[in-house]
Amino acid sequence: LTKVLNRRGFFDLAQQRIDKSCGELSAVCMLLDLNKFKPVNDEHGHEVGDLILRALAKLLRRSVSRTDLIGRLGGDEFVVLITDLTEEGARSAADRLYDTCHDTRVRVSDQLTLPVLLSLGAVYEPRLGDAVPLDQMLAAADELMYRQKRTREPGILFGRARPDTHGPAAA
Repeated sequence: LTKVLNRRGFFDLAQQRIDKSCGELSAVCMLLDLNKFKPVNDEHGHEVGDLILRALAKLLRRSVSRTDLIGRLGGDEFVVLITDLTEEGARSAADRLYDTCHDTRVRVSDQLTLPVLLSLGAVYEPRLGDAVPLDQMLAAADELMYRQKRTREPGILFGRARPDTHGPAAA
């Protein structure tokens, strides 16, 4: 539907990349969730919802390089993994991705244009792999994304996953 990796494909390719790096891979993991997506499906139908999902996936593909991984985890949740960057580069990538995708207007018909509104949680780690496994990084990004979503406002939260704490540290 979206021409991005499904959940399994994303995890398989991400793990291959991590395994090849021998624990020396810096990365940012970003989890995105559309805000107010259920009403789109309820009011306009699943075909319109699918159009919004395809539009977001296209924006994501345009926002990152060919070597970065994009996956649809299910429903209206997408994940992006960008590797080999500094924390400053990770923050910049997360801001750029959010700015590119958020509040873009999708023309459904001559009479209907809908905004893409999203919440994004981004987590950076300088050593993805043994020190911080991918699933922990994804869980931390998920927590930040839902923390942002609970504000009822679109936005972005950036943090670091730390194995010695009980969750991501937002910055």
